Amino acid sequence: MGALRGTADIWLPMLACALAFWCVAVPGAYILGIAWGGGVAGLMWGLFAGLCVAFVLLAWRFAMIARAAVRPGRI
Repeated sequence: MGALRGTADIWLPMLACALAFWCVAVPGAYILGIAWGGGVAGLMWGLFAGLCVAFVLLAWRFAMIARAAVRPGRI
């Protein structure tokens, strides 16, 4: 996310992190940790799932920004 902020891309990474944490991590942690009785391990697996989604979304966005910024043949 820091690298994307360095490229002046702030809104899409913020939305990606919000989606990953509020739509994946929080419900996943609740379901795995509380509803299914997984305890602390379930909470951690839910948060880990949210972090994985955030990583994938942010890495995809950074790859798109990096490809657009590099134009072969130009100095």
